[in-house]
Amino acid sequence: MKFFSSLFFIFISMNVCAANIIDDHDISNVSKCWREWSEYNASFSVAHSCLKQEYKLSDARLNKVYGDVSRYIELVPRTGVEEKVDVEQLNMLKDSQRAWIKFRDKECALVLSNEDTPDLSEPHSEATWLSCMIIQTNTRVRQLQIYLNHDDYYPSPLSRG
Repeated sequence: MKFFSSLFFIFISMNVCAANIIDDHDISNVSKCWREWSEYNASFSVAHSCLKQEYKLSDARLNKVYGDVSRYIELVPRTGVEEKVDVEQLNMLKDSQRAWIKFRDKECALVLSNEDTPDLSEPHSEATWLSCMIIQTNTRVRQLQIYLNHDDYYPSPLSRG
């Protein structure tokens, strides 16, 4: 029980610190899953299932927004680019996404390395990994959404002259 209390305390502490750095939306669903386990004295499987579901939803949002950005590049040419699909910028978007996926995977492996049993077959370790994946994915979704809804103050690869 001490392990779980420590794990929960560390997770909440990380969230308090992280909330100052990233948008609360990025972590709110993760916090909700962990609170369901702690506040309602539920079985850990409740939090675990909640995190799995949240990750599926985050991943689906990412795929949708990535598709929206890709379609925007296909349909709206950059200034100085002829009225054709901007293959160069589409390839840059793909490269950027691949690089982000590598970063996300390494970042979450780093977080997982702090677990007593850093193995995804162990439910508590998987829950920590899922929490990281959700936060990273939500952050990427927000970044891509900013590209689509760019303002003059935020540099966006989708700004058109």
